[in-house]
Amino acid sequence: MGVSLAGGKTSRTHLAVVDYFPSENKVFLSHLFRDIGEADGQSADTVLLQLIQSQADGLQSIAIDAPLTAPICVRCQLKCPGAENCKEKEIKWMWEQHKQSGTSKRPNKIFTPYTERCVEQYVAFGLEQQFPLDHALGSNRAPLWARAQFLAKRLQNVDLIETMPRLSVWRIGRALKISKSPLLFYKNSVEGAECRETILDKFIDAEWLFIYSQDTKQMIKDAYVFEAVMNAYTGYLAFRDLCEAPPKGFPVADGWVAFPQIDFQRSL
Repeated sequence: MGVSLAGGKTSRTHLAVVDYFPSENKVFLSHLFRDIGEADGQSADTVLLQLIQSQADGLQSIAIDAPLTAPICVRCQLKCPGAENCKEKEIKWMWEQHKQSGTSKRPNKIFTPYTERCVEQYVAFGLEQQFPLDHALGSNRAPLWARAQFLAKRLQNVDLIETMPRLSVWRIGRALKISKSPLLFYKNSVEGAECRETILDKFIDAEWLFIYSQDTKQMIKDAYVFEAVMNAYTGYLAFRDLCEAPPKGFPVADGWVAFPQIDFQRSL
């Protein structure tokens, strides 16, 4: 499953269900639930959890575009010496990244270890394309982290995977030999729908995922519906061990984001 998660008081959360048939090596978008919000006196969280439960047969994972871990300073119970003197692995790693990015990042401001994680720094500056990611506990994503924590308590027997749709779309699109512009601007309010249509045309032609025409139309219409499906497909790639592993020495306890390997298509 893939979830495009919005605030708990909105109806902007979407859920995509992808089915994989190993014997035929086929992947289908089997269900797409849009605009999940409160209904019949039940909260949006309860409605979402009920939908997940209704599709739970054979469920391998739920890929969700919200922080699933808190920054090190939020989790730490030690007496704090300050970030400059901290010996925790995560803080030392972020200091090293801060120094390395000094020549390319302007202004190169010191990280805030109570709002950001190592993965935010890595995704922003450690890949073939820069993908600045809002801090896990920054103003935009902190409410999503809180909601994800609440949902995770009810999904303890499910493998939860954190995703970054922009990065998944980028890697999938480059594997399809799509030019950079549609991949970077697929959420743009002016040309986004056209970009999403370009990506989906190639995606469907490659037969990596079979999508019904009515679902394709919804994905073209709404960028967040599109991202829910990209999250689900990323979960499928993770199941096939076709997502990128953390770099050597990365503090994995700090959290990681699943995204396709740069040449994942060779193994499909």
